Amino acid sequence: MNITEIYEKANKYDFSNIDICTKNQAINLIICHIKKINMTKFYTSMNEIILSKEEVTILFKYLDELIYNKIPLQYIIGEVPFYKEKYIVTKDVLIPRQDTEILVDKAIAYINRYNLKNALDLCSGSGAIGISISNNSKINCMHFVDVSKNALEIINKNIIKNDVTVDTKIIYSNLFENLMTTGYKYDIIVSNPPYIPTNDIDNLSEYVKREPRLALDGGISGLDFYIKIIDKARDFLKDNGYLMFEIGYNQMESLSKIFSNYVEYEILEKVKDLNLNDRVIICRFHKI
Repeated sequence: MNITEIYEKANKYDFSNIDICTKNQAINLIICHIKKINMTKFYTSMNEIILSKEEVTILFKYLDELIYNKIPLQYIIGEVPFYKEKYIVTKDVLIPRQDTEILVDKAIAYINRYNLKNALDLCSGSGAIGISISNNSKINCMHFVDVSKNALEIINKNIIKNDVTVDTKIIYSNLFENLMTTGYKYDIIVSNPPYIPTNDIDNLSEYVKREPRLALDGGISGLDFYIKIIDKARDFLKDNGYLMFEIGYNQMESLSKIFSNYVEYEILEKVKDLNLNDRVIICRFHKI
């Protein structure tokens, strides 16, 4: 069966309530997974791609899971493309999204511009942020921290899968808790912490609610983790080090006020995503 025939057969499904991908995006990702090709290869050869009967069966089994069981496609196929890499994902980690690539881009730019040597990916999840930064910048050392032991196993698998060559360390810790006695200082700390207000979680789509609540719930205001990180990061940043966050679309003003309570921090950039929503905040730390 060719691609056009597959698209036509998939018209039996209602894709209108899927907020994570369109019909064609879902089918294309599944085909890439089945055929073990990347998206570039798919688009350059899609007119020649033919799926066997067995492959078609697998594809529509995955679509059944997506449409009827409300399981995110990334969990169904077990991987997701992100930045220039591909990542293993399970129900134990947040699914990396395109908006987060803005944080990666900014971190890479600062690392290369200021010759930064070591970094911490805090609340790492799948490790996608830290690994993509490691593979595409001049950083020498990347540490990964998460409170989920299952997530730490995924990080290790993704480090191997993506042939990371910089020095890495995977640390089980509730934020900085298990780093307190190390005395280690970082040039840059990046984080995409949980930032959904607790009362908003039940209103999320059925697909997003399949992701680990631990990676979503940011407390009553959605700012709990930011408040803790901003305060404690002062003990772990080198003088003139950088703290970078992904944030919720409506959190820039609140976070700016939180940073203003600390004379050690200077806000350098406020970055919007492609939909012109606030997405990343970048600060520099000055030791007092």
